[in-house]
Amino acid sequence: MNRRQRRKQVLVVDPDPGAMTRLRGMVDGLGYRGLGGRSVTEAGAIARGAKLSMALVASVAGPELADLVDVLRKAAVPVVVLYPGDEARPSLPGAAGYLPTPVRTPDLVSTLYRYAGAP
Repeated sequence: MNRRQRRKQVLVVDPDPGAMTRLRGMVDGLGYRGLGGRSVTEAGAIARGAKLSMALVASVAGPELADLVDVLRKAAVPVVVLYPGDEARPSLPGAAGYLPTPVRTPDLVSTLYRYAGAP
């Protein structure tokens, strides 16, 4: 097993491919392994096949987000919901925490350490 495979895995879910890629890059740059999904279906498949330390999920509208949070919560994966920083923070049952976007590195570091532990 190589070093990359041993790193703590963080699922990043965002329907915007650019935003998902940027956040995965930030997560990777901080010593974790970012796994990306653009849909609830992709994220569910990744969650079933990976040992996740936590998930960062964009606050997409609709019941799909609640379903994903419920699936991850049942798998004991803490879920942090990303939301536009200029909007009111959402309230989602099962979410472990919330992080405003655009994501600032110091906020991401403290969130990763809090929910996933040190890399």
